[in-house]
Amino acid sequence: MLAELILFGALQGCASRVPTQTDVASVVRAEPDRAQAWAVLEEGAGSLEVPPRRRALALLIAQSTPADSMSWGARGLWDPNPRIQRTVTAALQARLPEPDALAALQAFVQRDGVDSYTRCAAASGLARSGDTSTLPAVQAALQAAFEPWQQVPCALAAAQMADGPDADAARAQLSAVIASGELPLELGFVDDLGHSALPGLGEELIAVLDVLEPELRLAVASAALRLGEDSSEEWFRRALSDDNIERQLEAIDFLLTLPPQAAAGLLRRAGGPVKLTAQLALIELGEDSPEDAVTSLLALDREVRAEATRAIGGWLVRHRDSGPRRMVRLCQTALLEALQDPEDMVRLQALQALAVVGRPEDAEVIAPLLSADALRVRIEAAGALLALTPAMTSE
Repeated sequence: MLAELILFGALQGCASRVPTQTDVASVVRAEPDRAQAWAVLEEGAGSLEVPPRRRALALLIAQSTPADSMSWGARGLWDPNPRIQRTVTAALQARLPEPDALAALQAFVQRDGVDSYTRCAAASGLARSGDTSTLPAVQAALQAAFEPWQQVPCALAAAQMADGPDADAARAQLSAVIASGELPLELGFVDDLGHSALPGLGEELIAVLDVLEPELRLAVASAALRLGEDSSEEWFRRALSDDNIERQLEAIDFLLTLPPQAAAGLLRRAGGPVKLTAQLALIELGEDSPEDAVTSLLALDREVRAEATRAIGGWLVRHRDSGPRRMVRLCQTALLEALQDPEDMVRLQALQALAVVGRPEDAEVIAPLLSADALRVRIEAAGALLALTPAMTSE
C-alpha cells in the first residue's frame, strides 16, 4: 500500500523530493497498553505547564467512565487557570446529557469567584443544550459586573436563556456593547456569539466591523457568516487578497471553523503563496479529493506536511464510509506513515486524526509513541490509543 503512496507522489511530479520511506508493514509497532495510556494522561494532568495539563484533562474527561470523568472534571473546574476551566467546561458539555456532567456545569456556573467569561461561556453552552436553570446566577453576575466588557458574556448567556422582558433587557444590553465597538479580545466569546443563533445578531456584528480592533475583525466576520450574514464574505475576500501573507493565513484558519458550504467558495478564491494552504483546507472540509494532501506529505516543509496530515484526517471524517475505497485506504496508510515523521507537529496532527478515523489495528502503530520524548506527543498518543481500543471490564 505504501508503494502505491510513493508511486502516487511520483505521478504527481514529486518524485524528486520523495524522502526515504519504509513499508507500512515494517513501521514500529507495539502491543497497545491501555494502562500505560492512562498513566500518560495522568502525568499530563499533573504537569505544571498549562498546554499539556489542559489537553490531558480534556482527554481524561472524554475517555473515562462517567464516574471517573466527573472526578477529572471537578479537578479541572477547580484549576486556577481560566483557560483550563474553559477547556474542561467544553469537555463536559460534550458529555451532555449525562446527568453528572449537567450537574457539574450547573454548579460551576453558580460558584462564587469565577470570572465572567469563564462562568458565562459555560452558561452559554448550557443554553445551547436547552438548559436554562442557571439563569438566576447569570443575571446576578451580569448585575455585579461594572464594566461593559465584563457584562457582555453574561448578557449573551442571559439573552439565550431568558424569555419575555428579561430576554429583551439582556438582548438590549448585548446590543449596546456591540454597537459601541468595545468588544473584548476574547475569541471564545466571539465564537459563542456565532453559535448563539440570536435573531438580528449577525447584522449588528457586520455594522461594527470597521471600528473593531484589527485582531477581532475576521473572528467577528466569521461569527456573522455563521449567523447567516453573507455580506461578511467581503471581509474574507479582502483578507485573502491582502499583501500580508499572515493575514491571508488567518482568514483561512477562520474559514476552517465554518461549515463547508459557507467557506468553500471563499477558499477557492485564494491564490499566490497561500494557494496550497487553501487547497488543503478545502480537502479538510471534505470539498476536494485528497490527492494534493497525500502528495504534500512528501514536502520538505514540516508545516505543509502538518497541514496535509490534518487535511487527510478531515477528509476521512467526511468520506471514510462513503468515499472511494482505494482513496480511503490510501489516506489511512498515509496517516500511519505520518506517525513516523521526525517532526512532532506532524505526528500530533496524525494522532488527533487517528483518534477519530483510525481502526483498532492502528493502535499497534500508535503504542510506541506512548514513550515519545515530547509529553504532548505522549498525551495525544494516549488519547488516540484509548479511543481505538475497547475498555476491559477490569479497568
